[in-house]
Amino acid sequence: MMNGANWIDAADTAWYETQPDAASFELHSPEELAGLARLVNAGNHFSGKTVTLTGDIDLAGREWTPIGGGGTGGQFRGDFDGRGHTISNLKITRGLSYTAENKSIGLFGATQDGEIRDFTLYNAEVTGSGYVAAVVGGDAYLESEITGVHVTGSVRILGYWYAGGILGNGYTTVANCSVTGDGTETSYVKITGGYVGGIVGYMGEGNCVTTDCAVKDITVEGAYNGIGGVNGILHYGNTIRGCTVENVAVWQNTARRKTAGSIAGPLPALTLTTRAKIRPR
Repeated sequence: MMNGANWIDAADTAWYETQPDAASFELHSPEELAGLARLVNAGNHFSGKTVTLTGDIDLAGREWTPIGGGGTGGQFRGDFDGRGHTISNLKITRGLSYTAENKSIGLFGATQDGEIRDFTLYNAEVTGSGYVAAVVGGDAYLESEITGVHVTGSVRILGYWYAGGILGNGYTTVANCSVTGDGTETSYVKITGGYVGGIVGYMGEGNCVTTDCAVKDITVEGAYNGIGGVNGILHYGNTIRGCTVENVAVWQNTARRKTAGSIAGPLPALTLTTRAKIRPR
């Protein structure tokens, strides 16, 4: 077991150091997953490589350092394959002030290229400023595709700007993902500023797709500039397809610029095929 308050203090990177030229790596423990964070944050992008979970991982509510982002400048550019396993009890506590250390916050803070796929994140409590999410905070570049990732249990995501259950801010495809809280009074994705969604806070312009995703039993709340049950906003050329919301409270806590919607906030030119069951607040 780890010593210290933050998993990064117990990071194990031996799995990489013994075979740095390998094309694939397997992670067996939270210490090894923290080792991935240490390596990526030091500038190792894992481009063209695959990192795979071999079993469930319990982060035990101890402070997590995002893999990339968080003021480090690091980005994970490989493939991360959860193989259907569960990562439990994620906790990240950063401030709401808009500083580099508080931006790009999530299990993965910043990713580009590659894919993040096939795992469940059970219980997530994440606070940061900009680009905040349970899975990938994002940093407004060509983020990794996110496929088959599910956030469940107690879901508490709080940010200042650009926050989502799966992705905070990005230009990518999010497919077959879900966010299912433990109730609209207890689980939430909230912002004190603008752009928040149950799946994606802010999806950038140009052929970005959110498809076959579901949001359930959660509150999505913001002040202004885009509040949606699935995505806070989509830009021109984007698609929301086959997505559902059920027992989701979507609301704006200020009278300024009313831009809240059951599926998405502002809706420019896009393709939209969804169904919704909204719980009014």
